[in-house]
Amino acid sequence: MPNTQRMGTTGYDLSFTKKAEDPSLAPPMPPRKVQVFTDQETMELKQMMREVLEEYGLKPTEQL
Repeated sequence: MPNTQRMGTTGYDLSFTKKAEDPSLAPPMPPRKVQVFTDQETMELKQMMREVLEEYGLKPTEQL
């Protein structure tokens, strides 16, 4: 385990062996699809939204 007793907070004591790369050369981070609701829950939410729109006399512009 390294000794951290003399570690500075200004960054002057930091040592890096690899030179910094140009950030424009780095590829973009690939997006990760995170599904919050299951397919069943998604269908239920869409149905509830349709019912609310109908209750207020509005028509959905497209079938969800």
